[in-house]
Amino acid sequence: MVPRPEPPFAVADQLVYAIRAGVPCFPETAPDCEPDWLSLGRAPAVQYGAVIPRLLARSVSPHAAVLLLALAACSSSSSTPPPDGATAAGICDGSAAVRLAIQVSGGGPALPGNTMLSENGWRFLLVDGTCTVWVLKAFGDALVREALSADAEAQLATALKLSTWDRIAPPTGSCPDAAGLSFRFDEQRLSSSSCDFARDSPWGQLAAAADEQLDGFAAAGEVWAGDLRYLVLQESTPTDSRPPVAWPLDTAVEPLALDADQAFGYRAGGSLRATGDEAAKLRVIRTTAAAATATYGVPYDFTRVMDARGGTYQLYIRDALPFEQDNGLVPPGVF
Repeated sequence: MVPRPEPPFAVADQLVYAIRAGVPCFPETAPDCEPDWLSLGRAPAVQYGAVIPRLLARSVSPHAAVLLLALAACSSSSSTPPPDGATAAGICDGSAAVRLAIQVSGGGPALPGNTMLSENGWRFLLVDGTCTVWVLKAFGDALVREALSADAEAQLATALKLSTWDRIAPPTGSCPDAAGLSFRFDEQRLSSSSCDFARDSPWGQLAAAADEQLDGFAAAGEVWAGDLRYLVLQESTPTDSRPPVAWPLDTAVEPLALDADQAFGYRAGGSLRATGDEAAKLRVIRTTAAAATATYGVPYDFTRVMDARGGTYQLYIRDALPFEQDNGLVPPGVF
């Protein structure tokens, strides 16, 4: 006689009991009933694996075991709703294309150097199909790179509630000279001003979640050491108390520098590119940009450099994304 199971694994052991003893249902059911296989498959002990070791350890029909596993998997995938904000469409699809993009950009007039530093956004977060994350926390900061694990990908999708974007209505208001905030996931886009919205609205919650994720990746990622973009401006009326550093490249700096009129007409996409050894040399002196504070507590976002004749210049440097175009701008459609 097959011994009747006892707790704590009553559900799992009762199933084994029913199979081995030939009982058509659970022992508590009427002897002439039909097995409720779907209910068995949904039992917590089955779904969380408590029944599997017992099935393998006993003389149970392999057909019954396979049926039970199939029912459990089917029930788990069909009856358990995804967590709020989760999305069935993964971010990482194996392609090199940027799949997710968050950007703060635009706003009022900016100085030429700031225009160059922010030509792909004042701050942004990009995730491509290979699960590579690119983050710029603030213009002038170092670009950060990180590789997403499968768990991190799912957590990011949930935090940004990607599956609910079609129910979010971006606000239509704006503030003078305020930057814009834009989101893109695959072909879906949302955008509005970065101000004048209710913080507890769906848009406000998305904006807050984006800030949290962007700042988190910026703190946890690895500083990128690839190519650089740079812009040199002539310093006609020096007011900077910091001592200049020597221009580090073999190429003369004077022909590269924009005068006041040229700087006034500067537009995004007009910076220069430094690669290899030149990028490494510029990166060494880049840190001097933050070594002091300008008038009224505003931090410097450029490095003072000097040529062999004593002329001084303002050097603006930013990291280049690997997929930027020759002019330093990301391809159309990324944001």
